[in-house]
Amino acid sequence: MKEAGYDKWMQEESINVFAAAARSYCALIDVIDQHDSESIFSALERELTALQSGIISVEMGSGADQRIEKPRIGHDAWKALGSRIDAVIGPACWALADSLIRLGGKNKETEDASRARHAWDDFADIYRDLKEGVEMWDLGDAESRAEAQWHWRFGYEHHWGWHLMRAALTVHEVKYYLRSG
Repeated sequence: MKEAGYDKWMQEESINVFAAAARSYCALIDVIDQHDSESIFSALERELTALQSGIISVEMGSGADQRIEKPRIGHDAWKALGSRIDAVIGPACWALADSLIRLGGKNKETEDASRARHAWDDFADIYRDLKEGVEMWDLGDAESRAEAQWHWRFGYEHHWGWHLMRAALTVHEVKYYLRSG
């Protein structure tokens, strides 16, 4: 049987690793307009992989004893962020969507083509959910960190995890299907 001390240490290590991955993803998105279409997909692939691998070991936890006021990114700010993301990834994602439609042979919109065209939404939703947790985490006290941990894990299971899977598939298709010819 494992000792409780090891389990506690491992959970603390896991959440610290994930907090760093969340911060890194948000930092990339904050400066996405400084990247070109060639480099951004490799950077996004690294960041999404780190998020996926990091969150798996993070337990839900119970959150704070009392609800903490969560910082919230409003709809207008989220939409502006989405526009910035789309300006960089949009051309490749639209080319992918067009290719997926042609590949389907029906010359009509498909679910995969729609996913590719709206990839900005996936990246912006991941950002919003992670950034809110990062801001709570950065408060530094135990209650805020417990709430951030709960927020990240719950969000992964019920919202941003789905967006991560869609975004990872789109990145993979752009890098290894569209750009490989």
